[in-house]
Amino acid sequence: MNFEKLKLAEANFLQQYPGGFAHPDMITVGKKHRVEKMSEFAAEAFSKEKFRHQHKLLENLVKTVSRSSMVSMFEKPKFRDCVNALNPKDRTALVKGYKKLLHGAQEGGIQEAGFNNVLDILVENKIAKWSLITI
Repeated sequence: MNFEKLKLAEANFLQQYPGGFAHPDMITVGKKHRVEKMSEFAAEAFSKEKFRHQHKLLENLVKTVSRSSMVSMFEKPKFRDCVNALNPKDRTALVKGYKKLLHGAQEGGIQEAGFNNVLDILVENKIAKWSLITI
């Protein structure tokens, strides 16, 4: 992950929207996309202790994608079908990738490794779309 580009994008965003997501324009957009409700669901569904139950975690991942207004209606069933069809090894790899991505330390590239693990599974299954990768 290119952190310089990420920081530049963040600076550009904050220049355009002072206050970030607290900016009135972002609040308006957020209401349309139910950002607060989705964030609450994701925080609960992907808390560190939830990673002990692989099947439920993958169910919550599919729910998150299916409820997202940022994912195409054509991609939602493809994602669901892909996750449901994964072999046990790939299911475990996907869960481990998300755990590293969401709960791994930023130092040492653990989060980047998690992102790459998730990306590898999605690429292998031909569903590696930006909206699905960053959900």
